Amino acid sequence: MAIERSVIAAFLGTMLGTIFGVMLLGIAALQGFGTAWGAFVEFGVSNDLQEWRAALDDVTVDPSDAASLRQHISQIRTDVQTGALEPSFLSWVAHENVFEDAFADGTLTALEARNIHDELDLFANLERT
Repeated sequence: MAIERSVIAAFLGTMLGTIFGVMLLGIAALQGFGTAWGAFVEFGVSNDLQEWRAALDDVTVDPSDAASLRQHISQIRTDVQTGALEPSFLSWVAHENVFEDAFADGTLTALEARNIHDELDLFANLERT
């Protein structure tokens, strides 16, 4: 009877250890995926911000508006790169539409520049860690 109990205990211990190990492996894999996805989104947002900053050279815009937008975009980009902002993909897609709409016709009015500033502020406040 003592041998049977030890065999059962060993079997249960092995099973529990295996289940626990698989669970830990799954958690580690999910964490790795989450880290990789976050880095991918940060890279994409940072790249988009750089493109929007460069696009200011290709549109008709008041020089003072262009300078303030360049500075604002650069600050947000720096915050994304340093991890002070952790953007979500869907959030960025929603904010990005404001940029696309504003730049679509090749001119940037003072109102559109203000809208971009407001959208950048909203994005920064929602994504700040």
